[in-house]
Amino acid sequence: MKLVREKVFSIITDNLQAFSLSDKFWQSMDGAFGTSYNSTIAELLRGKWQKGDFSDLPPIEMVDSAVLRGGQGAYSQQENRIYLSGDLIGNVEAISRVSIEEIGHYIDAQINQVDSPGDEGALFAALVQDE
Repeated sequence: MKLVREKVFSIITDNLQAFSLSDKFWQSMDGAFGTSYNSTIAELLRGKWQKGDFSDLPPIEMVDSAVLRGGQGAYSQQENRIYLSGDLIGNVEAISRVSIEEIGHYIDAQINQVDSPGDEGALFAALVQDE
């Protein structure tokens, strides 16, 4: 399990760092979160990711799939925690993909006072992973 956790963390951080270094960073942020977000906070996150500092990311916890009511993941702003379905255990790609999507919801909560319309997490994940 430790190896899976390390591999997932590596995939997530590699993707976020590459995204933060991308020439399309701001265009992608606008596409996922709109254009009225707090760019100062976004720039702080970007700078940390460019340096390989991911210490501000919320912890990730695996939970019984029933807790998520059929979903694969969720971000709790109140608890500042990402929850992933236990059904994903062992599937490194799925854990990484869903984690990046939920990190998108975390970012939205940091940079926007109001939840962005649509599924900004899915949009963010697609942009970060070049999908």
